[in-house]
Amino acid sequence: MIANDTAGLGYGIGLLIDAKLISRLVVTYFRTNPETQRQMIAGEIQVELVPQGIPASVKP
Repeated sequence: MIANDTAGLGYGIGLLIDAKLISRLVVTYFRTNPETQRQMIAGEIQVELVPQGIPASVKP
């Protein structure tokens, strides 16, 4: 999943995180969702942080 952040608990991308449907994230920020942090520390999800402004310039 490529996104700006992982939203909060119970809405947006946070719903996918809570359901453990995401295995890899490319985000600019994720501190608003403690479940993302928990899964990252537990090794359940890969998180790649990129500086803001870079996602729009990266071609898939």
